[in-house]
Amino acid sequence: MATVVPTPIPHLLTVEQAAIIVGIKYSTMRKAFMSDRSQRPTGIPEPPPHERLGRRVMVIARYLENWATNLGAGAVGVKKRGRPSKAEVARRQQQMAA
Repeated sequence: MATVVPTPIPHLLTVEQAAIIVGIKYSTMRKAFMSDRSQRPTGIPEPPPHERLGRRVMVIARYLENWATNLGAGAVGVKKRGRPSKAEVARRQQQMAA
């Protein structure tokens, strides 16, 4: 007779619980799950590893700490679109002159 080994079920958290654990606002965490990346406001991070149960979004708890430590990593070197401000132009001119 074969022994059935149960697969471990990941501990799932609601978006509100995950926001409390990480220490960010609930609204910021909720906006991270916007389906279309182009609709996501600037400054909103990529969503943490999650599963969707119907319309409900559940965050996988074991990956939450790693996601939280890498929150600011993607923000470095983000190129802004559009026209530079006068302060940015002046800073660039000073750097070119030095």
